[in-house]
Amino acid sequence: MGAKQSNKLSNSAPPPMNGLDAARILSRLMPTVPLILFSNYSDISEDELRSAGVSLHVSKSAPVASLLTAARGVLGEDAA
Repeated sequence: MGAKQSNKLSNSAPPPMNGLDAARILSRLMPTVPLILFSNYSDISEDELRSAGVSLHVSKSAPVASLLTAARGVLGEDAA
């Protein structure tokens, strides 16, 4: 038996879908796994993110430390 996945990091626009489409699929397949959307798009509404199952949205223009802080906040102190 494989280990349970505790997180998922994905490009915000993996071809042929966008990040919200990917998040919707992942949240259906892995409903207990927190999803962090790492994206250049800032025009995504909180309602869109929430309905797609995204736990947190981090801008790619933010410092890398912001992503690490976000991951720790969502996944716990052992993250990253």
